[in-house]
Parts: sequence; C-alpha cells; structure tokens
Amino acid sequence: DAGTLLGALASLAGAGRPDDLADDAPWPPRVLVLDATPDDRAALARVAARHEAGEHLVYAPSLDIDDAAAVVAGSRGVVLPMITDSTGLAALDAIAAGVPVMASSVGALPEVVGTAGILVEPRDRDRLAAALLAAWGDDAVRTGIVHAARERASARTRTWGDVATDVRAIYAEVGIRGS
Repeated sequence: DAGTLLGALASLAGAGRPDDLADDAPWPPRVLVLDATPDDRAALARVAARHEAGEHLVYAPSLDIDDAAAVVAGSRGVVLPMITDSTGLAALDAIAAGVPVMASSVGALPEVVGTAGILVEPRDRDRLAAALLAAWGDDAVRTGIVHAARERASARTRTWGDVATDVRAIYAEVGIRGS
C-alpha cells in the first residue's frame, strides 16, 4: 500500500524532526525499495508525487540473496504496509535477521510478527507514521522490538516439513469425516 506508506512519510516530514532523536539519525526516515523493476519505480514515483514524498524513497537494483539479506540485516526496520498478505515471508526474513517489522495487521502478519514489530490497521496512515516514529526515533522502543525480533529468530522455527505434516493431518481428518 504505497499510498499509505508515502502519506505516513510525508506526515512525519511535515511534523518536523523529533527533539529526542539521536543526532546521527537522519530525518525524516527514508525507505529503501528492494528489487524494484523500472515499472515498479515509475508506479511508486506517481504515488510519491501525489503525496509530495518522492525524496523519501531510495531504490536498489535486484540483489543476490546474500546482498539483499545484508541490506535487510543492516536496516533500522522493515516496513510492510500491506492490504493483504498470505505468507508473511518478508516479515520472516526481517525477523530472522533480528530486524523490527512495522506492518499492517492483515493475513499472516500478526502471527508472524508478534512482538517483533509494530502492527497497524491497513490503510491507517497516521498509525503507520506513529509506528515508524516509535521504531525510528525512540531508542527504548526500538531496543525492545529488536530484542523481541532476535528472540523470535532464535526460537525453534517451523520447517516446511512441519507444515507438510500438519497439512497431511488436516487432509486425513477431513477424509475421515467425509467417509
């Protein structure tokens, strides 16, 4: 949901730099868009122009998996202002790197993110801006979220084998009921 993200970034820029933000933290936050095609960049530029927020986006070319993982691991957070999401894979990748996630509370994201980020209602520009401000500018909040992300990343994670076993069990149960 590029409109919500860019509206939130424009709102933060318009509110001015927070007084308690560390001197070395740039303001307003800038968002790096990974793997954006030329068509993606053109579409985002149109949305950004409507929100007067084009300067808040930076684009990276397609990166190999190790370089993309390093970029995510070095970021202050991953922003996923989604309208729908069925898998939460981008959130899983961020959490695996111990990086906080600011995301819409849709689909798999609430279960995937848990306390390793901040969830907001989809299309709520003001709450997304508040989540970005908290994760970007409040060191105590950010430290707590990073700690939760690292704990979640180090916890036993489900494998695709676990998922396959669960799916087989569901099919078996449905098959038994259907007999």
